[in-house]
Amino acid sequence: MADPVNLPAGIGYENFDMGIIALKETSRMEGRRVESVAFGSSYWTASYGTPFLQEDQLANMDAWLLAAASAGTTFLAHDLYRPRPRLENNGSPLSGAKALGGVFDGTADLTIITNSREVIIEGLPDGFQLSIGDYLEFTMSPLIRSLHEIIEPVTANSSGQAIVKFRHGLDTQHFTIAADVQFEKSSCVMQVLGNPRVPKGWGARRASFEASEVFFQ
Repeated sequence: MADPVNLPAGIGYENFDMGIIALKETSRMEGRRVESVAFGSSYWTASYGTPFLQEDQLANMDAWLLAAASAGTTFLAHDLYRPRPRLENNGSPLSGAKALGGVFDGTADLTIITNSREVIIEGLPDGFQLSIGDYLEFTMSPLIRSLHEIIEPVTANSSGQAIVKFRHGLDTQHFTIAADVQFEKSSCVMQVLGNPRVPKGWGARRASFEASEVFFQ
């Protein structure tokens, strides 16, 4: 299968939402007792809506949707409102120097998987800050990615190391310390749902579509 594509360039989105679906079943019993059981794999969904599209934007968006809606085509989805850690976001892609030398571009090293919700990461700049709600992406290959939301603030030490805790467990059967960790536009792999198209009418040149995460092994 081909590698995921990116969202089309030069097109803003006036409506966007992204969230995770966690499957669970809740049973209510006598004595005011409640049992909840999680099952299956959690997965991300997203919805996009563009503003009025100019001629070139419309052609670009229409071509992208036609390709993205094809069977087997995937794209990389990240939170458009938080493309990088909040306290490290100056409006430009992550850059700088790693604490122990080398260029930092948002990619770090996964050194220890303590459990499915806690890892030790190295290769960060000294003092690199992560906040609640920031994202990290584990990448085994272009199609094998796992996106998670950080649940505790942490600052990298002078060696560029940080202990990071996150929501929703990492699938440790398919993700190992061979994975890279990405903090710049942390993404998951999604497919467009249905067959959306851009209306061609002059007063209706706004595109909208929904997408859902897909998994590969």
